[in-house]
Amino acid sequence: MNNLVVRHLILMTAIIMLCAQSCKKPKADTIKGLISKDLEIANLEGLLKERPDVILLDVRTPKEVAGGKIPNAKEIDYRSNDFEEKIAKLDKNKSYVIYCKSGGRSSKVLAIMKEKEFKECYNLVGGYTAYAKK
Repeated sequence: MNNLVVRHLILMTAIIMLCAQSCKKPKADTIKGLISKDLEIANLEGLLKERPDVILLDVRTPKEVAGGKIPNAKEIDYRSNDFEEKIAKLDKNKSYVIYCKSGGRSSKVLAIMKEKEFKECYNLVGGYTAYAKK
């Protein structure tokens, strides 16, 4: 009988631990207190309303930007020779949503900004293409 009680306790503990693991909310990638994560286009408008201090950062070429951009976005061409210098001049304590055409360049910029210890950065999933379709 004692053996049966021990087995049940072990089984219940295992079930509780599995439930606790599966109930955890996914967290943003946090390194040294920095926040970086993907942001779905459906959540962009809400974030900008909730946090008007967030800076949109368009890393497409001038030719791409000429075809349209998200209003109020700051432009820094990822392919320009002085790109990293311009990024380094940005305020690291502000929050940024980075986008390009479809998400490739912006994810690279996100990695650069994490490396430079920016406080909070988001990669806009699908980039301007997703925004224009919305």
